[in-house]
Amino acid sequence: MDDATIERLVVKAKKGNSDALFALCQNSAKGVLFRASCIMANKMDAEDVMQETLIRVCTKIKELKDPKAFKAWLDCIIINEARRHMSKNSKHIALEIEHFVDAEIEESEEYLPQEYTMREEEREFVMEAIELLPTRQREAIVLHYFDGLNVTETAKAMGIPQQTASLYLKLAREKVKRKIDVRAGEKDERTGEKAAVPVGVLMTQILHKEAELFAPANEAVIQHALDACSIAIKNTAAKTAAVSAAAHSGRTSCSFAGTIRGR
Repeated sequence: MDDATIERLVVKAKKGNSDALFALCQNSAKGVLFRASCIMANKMDAEDVMQETLIRVCTKIKELKDPKAFKAWLDCIIINEARRHMSKNSKHIALEIEHFVDAEIEESEEYLPQEYTMREEEREFVMEAIELLPTRQREAIVLHYFDGLNVTETAKAMGIPQQTASLYLKLAREKVKRKIDVRAGEKDERTGEKAAVPVGVLMTQILHKEAELFAPANEAVIQHALDACSIAIKNTAAKTAAVSAAAHSGRTSCSFAGTIRGR
């Protein structure tokens, strides 16, 4: 579904169109699960995050001011739900020491072989390298390299300073490249005879390819989440109707009372 179609659905959903809101959830479900799977260490936790994220979309869509910002807004919800889930299941949240480092960060210009985006075995290796990154670095990778948010937007979605987001991205690039270099044996011909791409571009290409091929271990998981969305949409619509009816009733009573007094 293209951005223009998503924007039209968001506009309709904000006006109370239940079908448009459900279509948004239906279109977003697989992508949300992929993002959550990249961030969460446990796949079952990722499924919970996916469902809670979609329910949050159903109940909070009217709070989104700019329909064009739906994707970034959705990313924020995914990050918040992931963190809430992790904090709920852990008494102590380990802080990454890099969070406190203050340094000027620039994009790495180091290159890696293009073959890593083409061969399934190599892509799997890079995805495993990403999965081994600390949580905050995985969040930054998903937001910046998969969803295409710039560093400022990535920092906003993560609720951290821009400098820290830049640092997470730099550290992630370095760790992934280091693992690939070890695997490749640091052979000279890698950059001489074969096409090469920057580390960040490589991760973008691989993440998008993996998302394209991604399929839930259990298809029923997405249907279960969409069923929960349907319930949330109906409940929200019922509450809105009740509030509207109460307000209308109040206005009618006031008008009637004014008429009596006028007599």
